[in-house]
Amino acid sequence: MIEMYFDSQEPVIDWLKAGAPMPDGGEITHFGDGERPVRKPQFEIADQRRYAEYLRRRGYGATLFGARFFVCASPSERVPSEISFYPFESRSEKKKAEHEAALLALAHELFQRFDARGAVYGFAGEHEEWRHYNLYKWPCSRGSQRFNTSPSGKDFKRYVPGVYWTNYFSNAYADSRRIAIEPLAATLGGEVTRCPNGVIWRAFPDHRQWREHASKLADFVAGDDRFFSLRRLPPVPDGLSPPEEMAFMHKLWVDWR
Repeated sequence: MIEMYFDSQEPVIDWLKAGAPMPDGGEITHFGDGERPVRKPQFEIADQRRYAEYLRRRGYGATLFGARFFVCASPSERVPSEISFYPFESRSEKKKAEHEAALLALAHELFQRFDARGAVYGFAGEHEEWRHYNLYKWPCSRGSQRFNTSPSGKDFKRYVPGVYWTNYFSNAYADSRRIAIEPLAATLGGEVTRCPNGVIWRAFPDHRQWREHASKLADFVAGDDRFFSLRRLPPVPDGLSPPEEMAFMHKLWVDWR
């Protein structure tokens, strides 16, 4: 998955209005509301008039599709806007991995492009990597082997959501969080690419290696309150009634979204 966060809705809307331009190999082929994907090599939205109407009707909260991934654009005036890229699921683990690899191959160039479009913060990595660091879990019932889950740690204005395979910081965001990327990369590893308005930090070479680095990175964010860590979230208390549990989880979401 790849996520990009913005301080306002304008960059998201401008990107959508421009036809959601993507790097080579990641072109948007169709959009929601049943538009059919066009045949290769014509990688473009086929019905521009209906696409414009779709954006207007959805308030620019669009779902778009490429050959191996889909995109959810969420412009907002009330909370930080975002653009999220997810690989297509598949019953075949091999096919699922191919979709994810094809999407993540676009990450570096996407960060460079969104650097010029007002991005504040972003990250890229396997969806399982994000789940490992940001998905709060608690048992469905006492002794149960099944778990409820809730996503946490997306409030990038409160803390950096984490350290992943690849990370993007605008210069202003890094300064506001008092984070010097080059020294951080020297400590934790990886390569840094400077952009006109920010920096891309790839913490380890291959996205499939995240489990090898998970313990080190989880220990780091747990010890640095500039970053989100699941270890800081309180466990669900025992003995709560269903309404009490819902109230607890609502407060947790408000406090640690």
